[in-house]
Amino acid sequence: MTLLTGLLLAMATQWSLLKHYWIVAKLVITIALMLNGHFFLQHWLREQAEVGTAPESLSLQLVITMSISLGLLVTATALSIHKPWGKTRRGRRRPAAKSTRP
Repeated sequence: MTLLTGLLLAMATQWSLLKHYWIVAKLVITIALMLNGHFFLQHWLREQAEVGTAPESLSLQLVITMSISLGLLVTATALSIHKPWGKTRRGRRRPAAKSTRP
C-alpha cells in the first residue's frame, strides 16, 4: 500500500517520481522494505510451522530484521523532512517553452 500511495502522490504532485534524488531514495527504501518483509516473514512463518516454536537464532534474526526496517523507515522520514541532494538530471531539464499563440 505504501508503494502504491507513494507512486500516486509522486505522479499527482509537483514533486514527480524521478525529479528529485530524495524521492528516488525513498522509492528504493520502500521496495527494500517490501522485499525484506516479504521474504523474511515468509521464511519466519515457514520455520514456525516446521518447529512449532521460534529457535533463538530465528528470534535474533527477527530482532535484527525489524531493527533494520525501523532504521530504513526513520531514514525515509528524514528524507521527507529535509529533502536533500537537489534534483536529478531529469528534474534539471528545462520545460519546453510554451507557445503564446492562441
